[in-house]
Amino acid sequence: MKIILKEESEAEAFIHSIINKTANQVIGRLKDSIELLHKRSSGLNTVEWLNTEETMKFLKIGKNTMQKLRDESPLNGIIISQVSERNYLYNLDSLKKYLEKRTLK
Repeated sequence: MKIILKEESEAEAFIHSIINKTANQVIGRLKDSIELLHKRSSGLNTVEWLNTEETMKFLKIGKNTMQKLRDESPLNGIIISQVSERNYLYNLDSLKKYLEKRTLK
């Protein structure tokens, strides 16, 4: 490609347009990368917890089975937080891993 510019102002304008175009492309790519990193990092930092009723619905189990899972939690890998005497929260990621381990193959 051959470009012939007759005046200095034409050359400057041409160079500035190339620089601006390149800068806008780089800025666009950086914005996309920052958005992607933000989505990934916010997803990593969020921990979801379910209460007992939500957990029973999620696992499709009744109260007796729920109590059994709670009693066996150190062995089955389900992470449980006891918020008060009768109030428990269950880590959603650990529930998903529990289901994956019990998947029939």
